[in-house]
Amino acid sequence: MKPDPARAELANSAPLGAAGGAAGAFGVLTSWYARHSWVELPSPWLVLPLALVAGALAGTLVGISADALASRLRPHGRVAARLAAAAAFVLSLGLSALLASGLGALRGWEHAVVRSPATTIAWSLAAAALAACGIAGIVARRRDLRSALAGLGAVLLAIGFGAASARVPSDRGEIPQGAPRAILLVTIDTLRADHLGVYGYPRETSPQIDALAREGTVFEWAYAAMPSTDPSHAAILTGREPRELGLTANGLSAVGGGTIAAWFRARGYATGAITSRAHLNPAALRLNGFESFSSPSTATGSVEASNTLDRARRWLAAHADVPFFLWVHFWDPHTPYDPPPGPERSIFVPDYRGPFERARSLRQDGEPPIDVETLAYATRLYDGEVRYVDSRVGELVRTVRTIAGAANALVVLASDHGETLGELDAEHRFAFGHGYFLNPFELRVPLVVAWPGRVPAGARWPEPVGLVALAPTLARLTGGSFGETRPLPGLDVDPAEGAVANEVFSQRQEFRSPPNPVLAAFEGSVVDGPWMLVENPERGQVLYDVRASALGPLRNLAAGDPDRVDRLASRLRVYLAAHPPIAVDTATLTTDKRQSLSGLGYVH
Repeated sequence: MKPDPARAELANSAPLGAAGGAAGAFGVLTSWYARHSWVELPSPWLVLPLALVAGALAGTLVGISADALASRLRPHGRVAARLAAAAAFVLSLGLSALLASGLGALRGWEHAVVRSPATTIAWSLAAAALAACGIAGIVARRRDLRSALAGLGAVLLAIGFGAASARVPSDRGEIPQGAPRAILLVTIDTLRADHLGVYGYPRETSPQIDALAREGTVFEWAYAAMPSTDPSHAAILTGREPRELGLTANGLSAVGGGTIAAWFRARGYATGAITSRAHLNPAALRLNGFESFSSPSTATGSVEASNTLDRARRWLAAHADVPFFLWVHFWDPHTPYDPPPGPERSIFVPDYRGPFERARSLRQDGEPPIDVETLAYATRLYDGEVRYVDSRVGELVRTVRTIAGAANALVVLASDHGETLGELDAEHRFAFGHGYFLNPFELRVPLVVAWPGRVPAGARWPEPVGLVALAPTLARLTGGSFGETRPLPGLDVDPAEGAVANEVFSQRQEFRSPPNPVLAAFEGSVVDGPWMLVENPERGQVLYDVRASALGPLRNLAAGDPDRVDRLASRLRVYLAAHPPIAVDTATLTTDKRQSLSGLGYVH
């Protein structure tokens, strides 16, 4: 009896479905490993074969289902069989890729391609093709031992190709003579300088940071470029103002701009970023130079410092034998204020009664001001968060110094911006949060640079500095130059530091959907010595004495010192003209970014 050709072709749907399923899962996971430098999941030699098997099984089920449907279309014979086989392959490919991306794997593809486009794509396609052929051979020729073994060999070779795609040979050169073996940049989100012991805070919130400060140079009056997470970090990493990058609000991406990470990579360093917020990663910000990075999924949003520390340690373990530049971002002091259970909470909040979530909200008309008891409770929660992240910073610094040696480790600690803790409630009906109004509490940040034997220990720089000077400072400390911004003074890195101006410029984020005219208007500030001028066409001119603000409530001194106001306003206008903004790329503000930012209370 002759075999039915249509039935014979129907039998191919299952192996083709298996091949598609395996190829989809394999391709996605390969790109995931390429992004995370093999440190975020268990061994790829375990995970990738399991992914192949799982994808093949899922695809086989799809193929069997396609066969069952096509068998009902006997009048169409071969056409139905071929359509079933093609559909099985395509559906299995898409299904397995969707399942893998649901685990957060697909987020790595963008960075893998940015890192090495042609090589990454070529290796991954070759791996996926071999995996497809191998699985197809095993399933279709399962009774033929030689063919099955050949298919298995193709699968194993595909795994090797996948490894090659994630381990593209680096283009790193040799690190400069006398440069540190390890550079660690730590940024702590929403951390006020005046809530650390090193800046005079009476509560013991920061024993680890204080110890680091005693080993290095402390900048008394450091200021953020913007009191918003993404723009401020972009300024730190590029040495350029957010307005020059087209990144003037959270959720957007920079338009051009080389980073200090790319500078270090070209000079022989492995480069990595470990962040605690979903969209704060180099791919989302379009900041190049990081060979690998790790950030939470959009579903998670943000993670606690212990999670971030664990991921940083895994990265460090994977790069312990090479010079490296690592940026680690902690999120914890950000709202809602809720220190995890443990000593950090019990020290400051023995009467713990839940987190404080009234964050970044403008008080409505008729709503009473924040009461003293609530303010005190929220502040103690905030301090508990600071103490919690401080302990993890200490562990991170010790890990880096264990790997590289203290004398070969350059450590920089900063914050992207500060936080308002009740100071603006009376004037602006804004009790907690940041980003709405420029003021000393949100713009002043801690800044510590430590490198034993190379950076003055126990020194304190008394004049204002901006975080945009960090990237060129890191380059200068390692024997080179980066960008046009002058490096930080007081570190013996700039022979002309006596000529450094004591002016720092900042601006507020630009709101996509401002709720009132004050927030719709541009707001900029300039700091000169102890004076901060804030200018907004709708809000008017506000003059602060930042030294007095550190000791008490904010007071607008503009009416009593018009000459100083005019002089500072003129300098602000000159600076803004010299640093014109570029067009903002709002296309990068995707739906999931909007939802994530909305959950944090940001207005766009």
